Amino acid sequence: MLLKSLHLHNIRSYLDTSIEFPEGSILLAGDIGSGKSSILLAIEFALFGILRGDLSGEALLRKGKQQGSVEFTFSLAGKDITIKRSLKKSTNGVQQDAGYIFMDDRKFEGTAQELKARMLELLGYPKELERKSKSLIYRFTVYTPQEQMRQILLEKEEERIDTLRKVFGIDQYKRITENTEIFVKFVKEQKKLLEQGLLDYEERQQQRKSLQQEWEQASQQWKEMQAKFHAEQRKERECKEKMQELENKVKTFQQKQQQLEVADAKLREKTSLRERQEKQKLGWEEEVVKCKQELALWKKEALDTMEGVEQRVRALEDKIQQKLLQRAELQHQLTSAQAMQAELQKEIQEKEKHHAATALLEKEAKLLEEKLQGKEKRKQEIKETAEKLQHAQQQWQHLFLQAEEHGALLKQIHALQECPLCRQNVSDKHKEQLHFAMEEKAERWRQEQGKLEKEMVVLKKLLEELQEQEEQFLEMQQEYAELQGTLKAAKEHAMELEEKRKKMQAMREQIEKISLQRKGFSEEEVEHWKKQLQAERTLQKQLQEYQSKRQLLEEKQRQLQQVSQLLKELEEGRILLMQQQHALQKELLGYQGVEEKFEHARKEHEEQLQRLRAVEVQVAALQEKVKGLQRLLETLEKELQKKEQQKQELEQWKQLQHWFENFFVPLITTIEKHVMLAVQREFNALFQNWFNILVEDETLQARLDDRFNPVVEQNGYETEVENLSGGEKTAMALAYRLSLNKVINQLMSTIQTKDLIILDEPTDGFSTEQLDKVRDVLEQLNMKQVIIVSHETKIESFVDHVIRIEKQEHVSRVVG
Repeated sequence: MLLKSLHLHNIRSYLDTSIEFPEGSILLAGDIGSGKSSILLAIEFALFGILRGDLSGEALLRKGKQQGSVEFTFSLAGKDITIKRSLKKSTNGVQQDAGYIFMDDRKFEGTAQELKARMLELLGYPKELERKSKSLIYRFTVYTPQEQMRQILLEKEEERIDTLRKVFGIDQYKRITENTEIFVKFVKEQKKLLEQGLLDYEERQQQRKSLQQEWEQASQQWKEMQAKFHAEQRKERECKEKMQELENKVKTFQQKQQQLEVADAKLREKTSLRERQEKQKLGWEEEVVKCKQELALWKKEALDTMEGVEQRVRALEDKIQQKLLQRAELQHQLTSAQAMQAELQKEIQEKEKHHAATALLEKEAKLLEEKLQGKEKRKQEIKETAEKLQHAQQQWQHLFLQAEEHGALLKQIHALQECPLCRQNVSDKHKEQLHFAMEEKAERWRQEQGKLEKEMVVLKKLLEELQEQEEQFLEMQQEYAELQGTLKAAKEHAMELEEKRKKMQAMREQIEKISLQRKGFSEEEVEHWKKQLQAERTLQKQLQEYQSKRQLLEEKQRQLQQVSQLLKELEEGRILLMQQQHALQKELLGYQGVEEKFEHARKEHEEQLQRLRAVEVQVAALQEKVKGLQRLLETLEKELQKKEQQKQELEQWKQLQHWFENFFVPLITTIEKHVMLAVQREFNALFQNWFNILVEDETLQARLDDRFNPVVEQNGYETEVENLSGGEKTAMALAYRLSLNKVINQLMSTIQTKDLIILDEPTDGFSTEQLDKVRDVLEQLNMKQVIIVSHETKIESFVDHVIRIEKQEHVSRVVG
């Protein structure tokens, strides 16, 4: 795998930047905090996405931006592959968006997890890394932040071994052992459960034998009682047949009696109804005569006068309604016109108030315009002050770095036993002279730093004051723009005021016209029409009364005809019922004494039924007893079969526990020790080689013990890693890092990242002589692409290419 290009959009300190990566050794150069490490994090994000607990979306997306993206192109087995991932901000924080992989002229789109799975497949990394929050293979073979490598050297032994197991891909041995312990614990629990279940095995066998004997006795008794039950059942059926025959005759007798009673009731009802209808007929005949007499009293002249009254009433109602609507319409027009006049008067008064304030607004706008004339001059002052502050900060940083190098050099001088050039012993007096000379130089640097710090404080305060003044200018500019808008609106109000005054004059003329029309309305004419309408309505009421009496007469005559017809039908029905009554009385004479015979047969059947039920209860009790014993036997038999299976299963669990504890676990432990020992030997040889290259001190030796712990010897005596200088600790971490890279690449033949390594600040605390050793490291690595992140300018002479990063006003960019 070789890096080709990287495009960053709203990622950390980058707005929109593209970077090209050539082959060979590359230095990412720039000041501390310029954005070098952001490039490495963006590459890791493009390959694997957000790493929970290590690389979050909030840490990647530029502050204040809603979305960002990384587009990364690399070559793999001679093919160019491009992957793009995106970030977007939501209410739940910064989340990954969908992306794509472009290769072989095809575009594969997918979710963040799908892209990670595809990328692990392309890089030849183990598939199980898909479910993990970060890729240890990538972190320990390609890119490892320097503080993480130091952490693995200083952490506890067991934690270091677990980490290395995962990195080497041999942590499955520990997982197998742990899982085996869990399984053996489970086996013991199963054994205990089975043993408890077999405690009452002998007792259950004896119980089954007793139940078998009791079941055989109950079955014999049940068969004998069943024979007796069948005999009683035959006697019950004979009694029941005799009783049912007599019961049918009783039912027939009762039905005939009911029919006779119904016929008597109907005959009485028809006779009573006939009498009531005859009385009603006489009453209606009298009412018909009375109605005819009342209608004869109406005169023909009155009836002639009533003709056409309906048409006259409707005509008068229409005239009155039309006149009243005309009056209401005039009143409505007058009310609406007066309301509009009042509204116009209110709008005119409001606009006259706005018109009066226009002169004051014009004067205020002129004053603001005069104040804004100094804005450009203030901008230039801010720019010049910011440049001075940046220059002072760069000078202070340069002095700080010189002081750091000076401190490291003092430590080396104190540790010198002999001169590296002439190989003579260095005396303590000579060391003190050198120390005194260098301390004077350091004091001058500290004084210069103090002056720069005071100057930076003054410049920062001045810059803050100028920025506050600039914000005041912005507020005045906004206020001026608002005043201009207000003045424009005031001019429009003046034009609208004149238009409203014209409308007001037209409305006054319309109100006068409507008032004149309303005065010409005649109230006397409406009252005259109302009196005529009242007289016509009186005639209309009389006509309705006459018509109602005629309808009543016709209704009485019709009802009289209906009653006469009903009386005729009632007489015919009464004669028919009397005939039916006589026939039923004759039939009932043949059923005398049948009820007494039925009652005697019923009592005989009940006595036999009681005897049958007593035998049936005994049969059911014996049957239930047999079934209960049978169920108990079946349950007990199943329980004994299950216990037999448990005995066999218990023996199998015992054998399984013995095999795992005495054979399997010792075997796995032995295999792991042999594998770890082989890895440790090669790892230790590589580690010693790299450490000796980086630290040319014959008195200082380093190696790894069988638990991969770094062991340091100085003058033949072991010492703690914490006692080493900063440069020596960095050298040890780098040696560990390079050795780990080599061992993993050899163990895992499938990974496709063997041609690339990224070293993040690998020379932190290195002396000048150690920096020279970086050249030897690059030569021995012999990789197609090596990327070094450092602010050491000396490394520029060791590498093939330099990519410079610069940050200005919180924005990073590539400058060369």
